[in-house]
Amino acid sequence: MERGPDGDRLSAVVDFGDVTAGDPAVDLATAWLTFDREGRRTFRAQVAADDATWTRARGWAVSIASALWTSDDRAFRTVGRRGIDATLDD
Repeated sequence: MERGPDGDRLSAVVDFGDVTAGDPAVDLATAWLTFDREGRRTFRAQVAADDATWTRARGWAVSIASALWTSDDRAFRTVGRRGIDATLDD
């Protein structure tokens, strides 16, 4: 907390929950959860990762999309469905 002219206020949050040495392919799963086919092609061309990492990323995308698809939230289900469709499209 920081004391300012208006009293105490929260000025930052440091979240250490995901500070791990995990699989970098998880970060690449967004290719299928976020982009269309052309966007995935462009994204992949810009990221230096080998084919094995991209294969794992696709698997992570299926896993994440499957979890989203089972959500009670309609927006999450939509992203999950699109992610599944995108992984099947490639």
